[in-house]
Amino acid sequence: MGFLDRFKNLADAFEPLPPLSTAPLAALTGGADRVAVVDCETTGVYNSDRIVEIAIVTLDLNGQVIDEWDTLVQPQRDVGASHIHGLTAESLRNAPTFADIAGDIAIRLHGACLAAHNLGFDRRMLTNEYERIGADFAAPSGLDTLTATRCRLEVACTEHRITLVDHHSALADATATATLLIRVASGCGTGGPAAAPVGLTRSGRVLRRGDIATVVVSDPPHVAQLAYALNHDGIEVDMLAYLDVLGRAVSDLHIDRNERAELAVWAAELGLNEAQLAQAHRRYMNDLIDAALADDVVTDDELDVLLRVGSALEVDPRPTTSASTPIRSSRAMERPSETRSPC
Repeated sequence: MGFLDRFKNLADAFEPLPPLSTAPLAALTGGADRVAVVDCETTGVYNSDRIVEIAIVTLDLNGQVIDEWDTLVQPQRDVGASHIHGLTAESLRNAPTFADIAGDIAIRLHGACLAAHNLGFDRRMLTNEYERIGADFAAPSGLDTLTATRCRLEVACTEHRITLVDHHSALADATATATLLIRVASGCGTGGPAAAPVGLTRSGRVLRRGDIATVVVSDPPHVAQLAYALNHDGIEVDMLAYLDVLGRAVSDLHIDRNERAELAVWAAELGLNEAQLAQAHRRYMNDLIDAALADDVVTDDELDVLLRVGSALEVDPRPTTSASTPIRSSRAMERPSETRSPC
C-alpha cells in the first residue's frame, strides 16, 4: 500500500484549497507523488539550535490536503525567543523529543517534494536534527514560496488574501504556506523527492498547542519586535532568504563572534560573497533604523540597541547616530526645562 493509499481516507476531512492558478504541481515536483509543506519553529537559527514545534501539511498533486500533522517538540535546551514562537520551557516539558518523532516525520517526508517559506531554513533544521540521532535526511531541491513572493510570509498572505491566524504556530504557518503555494506555484522553482530514514520506529506521540495551557509571554523590547518584523523589498531572493534568517538571529538582540561566523557560513551556502554579505548587513540596519524612527521616538535604550546590533554586524555606526540625532534633539527641546527649588 502506497503513501497516498494510506491517507486517501483523510482527504475528506479537509476543505479543498483554491484551484491551481498556474502549472499543476506534478510538473514541479520532479517525480514525487505528493508535496510535504513544512514549518519548523525553533530555538534560534544556529547549528546548536533545536526544533520546538513542527507541522507537515501534505498535498496531493492536485493541491488537495491529504494529511495534517503537528506536534510540539522538547528541545532539551533553553527554548530561545519565546516572544516569537510563544512557547516556554514549561509548555514543552511533556512534549516528545525529536528522537521520539523522527520516524513519524520521516514517513511523511520520504518520497515527497519538500515545500516551505524560506525552504533552506526548515531543511537545514531538519537535517541537523536527523544528524543528531545518527540518521541522514536529504532534500536537495524543493518548492519555496519565498522565491515566488519575495516577502515575509504574513506579508505574502496579506497580498494574496490568505488568512493567517496564530502566526508562528507551526500548523498555522504550514497551512497558510500550503495555500500560498497553490496560488504561486509556478514561481516557486522545481523540486524532487526527499530521502528520509524510513526505517526508524514510529512512536505516534504528539503534543499540540491545544493540549497545553495558554502561555503568556512578555513583550520583547521594541527594537526586538522590529528586528523580526522587517520586510525587505526590492532585493534578490538569496539575499532576502539570508535577511529572513538574520531577522530571527537579531531578535534576541545578541550576536557574538561565533554566531556571526555561523551567519557567514549560512550566507555562503546561499551563494552570497563577502561583499554581498556586507551589503545585506547594511540593508538590514538601514531598514531597522527606518522602522525604529517611524514613530519619531528614539530612546536612549533604543539607540543603544541599534548601535549594538550594528556593531555585531560590523556596520558603520555613523548612519544610525546621524539618523536619530534630529529626532532626539527635537524631543529634548520639547521637554519642559527643569525648575529649581528656591534656596
